[in-house]
Amino acid sequence: MRNPWQRLAEILEEERKAIVSGNIEKLLDCLKEKETLLKDPSLKKAPLSRELREEITRLSEHNQMLLKAGLAFIEEAYRFLGKHFAPKGVYTAKGKAENIKGAQLLSVEV
Repeated sequence: MRNPWQRLAEILEEERKAIVSGNIEKLLDCLKEKETLLKDPSLKKAPLSRELREEITRLSEHNQMLLKAGLAFIEEAYRFLGKHFAPKGVYTAKGKAENIKGAQLLSVEV
C-alpha cells in the first residue's frame, strides 16, 4: 500500500492543476479526497519524512496563495463590472423613463 502522506502530496498537486486551469469540478473532487484521506486513522501511523513534510507544506501554502489570488481577482472584477455596468437610468412602474442624475438611457429605437 502506498504511503498516505505521498498520496496527500499527489492530491495537492492535482489540486494545484485544478486551480490553475479553473476546473472547479476537479478542485471539489480533490477537496473531498483530501478530506477523506485526512480523516483516515492510518495517516497518523504512516511514516513522514522531512522532505515529504516540506513538499506537503510547500504545496499547501502555494495552493492557498493561488486560491487567495483567484478570489481577489474575482472580487476586483466584480467591483469593476458593478462600477462600469451600473444602470444608467430607471423606469417607473408606469413604464416612464427617468434619468439618474448625469445618466443617459439607451435608445431602443431602430
